[in-house]
Amino acid sequence: MRSEPTTWPDSRGLLLGLLLATLLLSTGLNLYLLCRAPAWPASDEPLLESAATAELVQTRRALAACQAGHSLPADSLASSFPATP
Repeated sequence: MRSEPTTWPDSRGLLLGLLLATLLLSTGLNLYLLCRAPAWPASDEPLLESAATAELVQTRRALAACQAGHSLPADSLASSFPATP
């Protein structure tokens, strides 16, 4: 018993059907996820403020570590003027 090989139009129809099914499932899932109620609080302001504060602290620590690792020469302009009382 020999099975007949799949012809070009048959395999193209199968691939087209799979592509269409994938597209429909993807679109349905995207619409479902976009239309759901958001899970975050109504006011994002405190959350954004705390994230900005944490980022500022992290940046200051990185700057202090960088400055501690490098010796900077004295500022020539500042040293040319006497300190004012």
